[in-house]
Amino acid sequence: MACSPCFEKLIGLRNVCVPVDIKSCKWVDDVGISIHTIEQIITKGYAGPSDFFQKQYDFAVGEMVATINSHYSPKYITNTIIEGKRMGFNSQTKTLVPNTGKWVGIVVELANSNSYVDFYSPELSLFTNFTGNIPVRVYDLETAKLLDTITVASVAGEVSVIQANKLFNSKRKNMTLFFCYDSTGIDNYKTNIKNSAGCCGSAKNIWSNSYIKAYGAYSDTGGFTYDVIKKGDTTYGMSMVYSLQCNHEQWLCSNLNLLATPLVYKLASNIFLFGLNASSAERVNTLITINRDDMINSQTFYENKYRETLENVLKNMQTPDDSKCFQCKEYNRSVISLP
Repeated sequence: MACSPCFEKLIGLRNVCVPVDIKSCKWVDDVGISIHTIEQIITKGYAGPSDFFQKQYDFAVGEMVATINSHYSPKYITNTIIEGKRMGFNSQTKTLVPNTGKWVGIVVELANSNSYVDFYSPELSLFTNFTGNIPVRVYDLETAKLLDTITVASVAGEVSVIQANKLFNSKRKNMTLFFCYDSTGIDNYKTNIKNSAGCCGSAKNIWSNSYIKAYGAYSDTGGFTYDVIKKGDTTYGMSMVYSLQCNHEQWLCSNLNLLATPLVYKLASNIFLFGLNASSAERVNTLITINRDDMINSQTFYENKYRETLENVLKNMQTPDDSKCFQCKEYNRSVISLP
C-alpha cells in the first residue's frame, strides 16, 4: 500500500532515506533501527535497504491510518456530498460552433470555507468536428497553476468520452478550476452548461447549487487567472460528471506532528516482526545468526510504545468543526482499544 503523499518522507533512515525537510522529520535511527539492523534481516526479494525501508514504511502508514480511521469512524460522514451530477449537455439541435482560436471549456467554482472535500471527475467528454487527440488542461485560476492534463481521443461528429478519474483537493478553501482546450482548428457542437429541462441555478448559462457554480468560459488572452476568464454561452462541446467527496485523510495530514512519534515506533515494530518471520535461507546476509529472543523483546517493546503513543494522540486529537464530513454529535469514548 502506497502511503498518502503527506506522509512521504516523514520518517527517515540515515544514509539511506533522507527526507527533504530534515528539520521536521523523525529518524528511525533514534529509536534503535539503523542500516545495520536492516542489512541483517533483509531478504533477496528487495532491491536493497532503501527499497526495504520504503515498503515497510508504506505498510506501517497504512496500518496506522486504518487504526485511526476505525477509531474515528462513528464521527466520519463517509458518503459523498453530491454525486452523480453532470454539467454540460448537448443542445436539442446539432449546432456547429466555429472555432475561435481561444482556450475554451468549463469553469468550476467550489464554495468551501472549512471542509475537507475533494472535487472528483470520473468522466469527461468532448463533442467536436475534429478527429485526433485533444489535450484538456486543468488550471487553478487562483494561482494560474496547471494542475493536470487529460487527453481525449476525439472523433468528429461523435461524443468522445474518457474515464478521467481526476481528483482535486480543495485544501479547506474556495477553489476555482478551469477545464479547457485550445480550440484553434477545432469546431465544436454547442453544449449547454445545464439541461434545459432542469432547474439548477437561476441564471441561463450558469449551473449552481449550494456547493458549486459552473459555466462555460474562455480565455482569449492565453492567461489562466480568474480576472481574464470570460463567461460563454456554451461549454464548447465539453461535458463532465463530478462529485464532491469527503477527504478524511487530509484531516489526518493536518496532524502529522502528532502522528510522527507513533509512526516511527510502528515502523520499528514491523521491521523486527519481519526479521522474526523472514526465512534465514532467504536473507541476503546468511552469515548473520539472529538472536530470536532479543528480536522478540525488541518487537514487543516497539509495538507497546506504538500503542501507548498512539492512544495518547487519539485522546487529544479533536475532529474539526466540519459538518459536511464529520458528525457534530459528541461520542463518549473513554476506552481506546487498538487491534
